Amino acid sequence: PGVKVLANSAEAQMVEVGKDKLVLANFFAAGTAGGYTSSGPCTLAAHQTGDKLTLSVADPSRTQLSVRITVDGSWETLGDSDPGVTLVSAHPLVLEVQLDGHGHQKNLTLGA
Repeated sequence: PGVKVLANSAEAQMVEVGKDKLVLANFFAAGTAGGYTSSGPCTLAAHQTGDKLTLSVADPSRTQLSVRITVDGSWETLGDSDPGVTLVSAHPLVLEVQLDGHGHQKNLTLGA
């Protein structure tokens, strides 16, 4: 209850827990789902609190040196972030996340 499947395809599986404003996804290849676009395989978790969106990105396949994530919506600024996270564009909001080929998790916060 309260969990909605946003994507279930060869490119991505994504669910949303509406009451918690939480989105969880696995991208198996480049693709778009639920307002997020990934340039390649990764795991993504997104949690909205007020005017902030916290993202965690990792690569369980341990094959990606980096991944680009495009985020739909009114997010415009990159706040706190782990080293290796770069804001590429604000409109649309595009992030480059360095995963170093080791699957390391990177965390960041976006603001409106």
